[in-house]
Amino acid sequence: MFEQIQSFYEKANHLEIRYWLDHDLFSIHWWVILLINLLFLILFVFLIDKNRILVMTIAFLLSFISIGYIDELGLYFNFWTYPHEFFAPLKTANAVDFLCIPVVITLVYQYVSRWKYFLFISIIVFAIISFICIPTFVYFDFYRINNWNYLWSFITLFIIGLFVKTLTDFVYNKSKQQKY
Repeated sequence: MFEQIQSFYEKANHLEIRYWLDHDLFSIHWWVILLINLLFLILFVFLIDKNRILVMTIAFLLSFISIGYIDELGLYFNFWTYPHEFFAPLKTANAVDFLCIPVVITLVYQYVSRWKYFLFISIIVFAIISFICIPTFVYFDFYRINNWNYLWSFITLFIIGLFVKTLTDFVYNKSKQQKY
């Protein structure tokens, strides 16, 4: 049985690479994915607080890893798919959340430190992402929702934002308590 599964994975991977090379790479969708991610990378570089670079890097990495794992789970359980990808072998390299959402979460964390305001701004930002940006990506066929909905996206993003703030604050506060 294991060998059959591996054989199916090999065939699926081969088909996906062929599709990506023949239909996706350097297509208009591919260029838009590249440009959007470059835009968010540039925003991150210019807007990041250089005085708090270590804590912002922690927030970014936590966001990036969390979004990556959620994305892998969503793909595995067929909650969503990406008909167009920046780099097919890396499932997390796509237009919706490759760099965009981790950068947004990090910038919200950076600019809003008090919990009350963080919750309020997070609700607004994640509502915009979930109910405007994601439907736009769906409309332009960057993202397909199979067994999922926009409300669940909002809830998931909100929980990830809370997780990132809680863990980053914890690490930052612990580092301040350390005596060298």
